[in-house]
Amino acid sequence: MHASNEVKDLATISRRSAYPKKIINLNTVIEEYLTSVTMIEYKEKYPDVIIIKKLDKNLKNISGSMSHLTKVVMNLLCNAYEFMPKGGKLTITTSSIKLEIVYLLEHRMRIKRTYLCKKVC
Repeated sequence: MHASNEVKDLATISRRSAYPKKIINLNTVIEEYLTSVTMIEYKEKYPDVIIIKKLDKNLKNISGSMSHLTKVVMNLLCNAYEFMPKGGKLTITTSSIKLEIVYLLEHRMRIKRTYLCKKVC
């Protein structure tokens, strides 16, 4: 069942099909994933990895697909754990940032006032 969901997701992304968007707080996605079965298994497999959370309590909400954002968080965290098999500190930081117009134009980003920043160290 899990593999078929992955194949469907890849097909959706490759076709650029519509996916359900809703207003989401990334902190909620992170907190929920940290209590998932997969994350519990990683914590047991890599007991010497310490998670440090620096989540912005005033983080702006975003519009997106919950399943896609959860997969992004999953991939970042699982890769970080696997990169530190002997242990280490895994810092998860979220913040809302304001980018200057020059930066936005140089990077061909849509001009908005506030962007979401997620950092995993």
